[in-house]
Amino acid sequence: MSYFLTLIPSVFALLTQTVVALDAPTFPDRNGIYRFTARSGETLALEREISPGNPKLCYPELISGGQVKPFTNSVKQTPYHESLLVKIEESGTYEYQIFSVPSIDLSAPEREIAQRYIPPDGHWCKVTVRLAEEYEKVWAEADLAYKEGDLERSLFLYRRAIALEPNYPEPYKRAASISLAIYRKNSNLKSTANLDDIGQFYLSMPESLKQPVLDYIEQLARIYEASPNWQIEAIDRPDFLRDWASYIRTGIPSERVKEILAP
Repeated sequence: MSYFLTLIPSVFALLTQTVVALDAPTFPDRNGIYRFTARSGETLALEREISPGNPKLCYPELISGGQVKPFTNSVKQTPYHESLLVKIEESGTYEYQIFSVPSIDLSAPEREIAQRYIPPDGHWCKVTVRLAEEYEKVWAEADLAYKEGDLERSLFLYRRAIALEPNYPEPYKRAASISLAIYRKNSNLKSTANLDDIGQFYLSMPESLKQPVLDYIEQLARIYEASPNWQIEAIDRPDFLRDWASYIRTGIPSERVKEILAP
C-alpha cells in the first residue's frame, strides 16, 4: 500500500528508528516531528524501507509547509522498499511525522487517537527524505502513463527506467505485460483465460516482439534468484518465470503454469 500526504495534528513521540536526510536533523523533536528544507522545483523522494517480514508498516505524512504535488502512486522498488515522489512548489521548511496506519484508512476521530509507530520486536522501519533519483522520476512518469492508458509511452518509459536502474523487478513485469497487451490490442485479439488459446496467441507473436518479453522474464528470474526474500507471490518464483518463458516460446503450458495461472 502506498503512503499519503495529509495535514494532521502533531501528537506523536520520538521515533529513534527513522533516519532523515536533505538538510534535516537525524532525529525528530520531542513531539515526534521531523523537518527538512527544500527549494521550489525540486523533486523529492519520501523513501520508506522496512525489515523483511515486518507485519507493521509505517507511514510518513507531511503535516506542514508549502505546496507539494505528488507524482503518482509510490515507486515500489521491492516488497520492503518504496518511494513517494513529490514536487516542491514552494521553497521553505516542511514537517512530517510517522504513523502506524495511513490516514486514508482512518476517520478524523480515529486519527486523533492513532498510536505512534513502534516497530515490532526484531523489526525496523526507516524513512528518508532525499532528492529523487532520475530512474525514480522516469518510473513515476511510466506509472502515470500506464494509469492513463497510454501503453506505448508507458512501455518506452519503463524501458528507460530499466536502463537507468536495472536491479528492481517491477519495471520488467510492467514492460513484459504491456508488450503483450500492445500486441493483443494491435492484433484485435479477444482476451481469454483458456490456456490453449493463450498459447496460440503466444505462438502468433513475431520474434521481434517475443524476444524482448522473454528477455524481461529471464531478467526477472535472475533478480528473484539473487533476492529470494522478494519472492512474495507464486509468480515471483524463478521456476515459474522460466516455465512461463517456455510457454511463450512453445505455446505449451507446464503443469506449474497450469497450477498457478489456471488453478
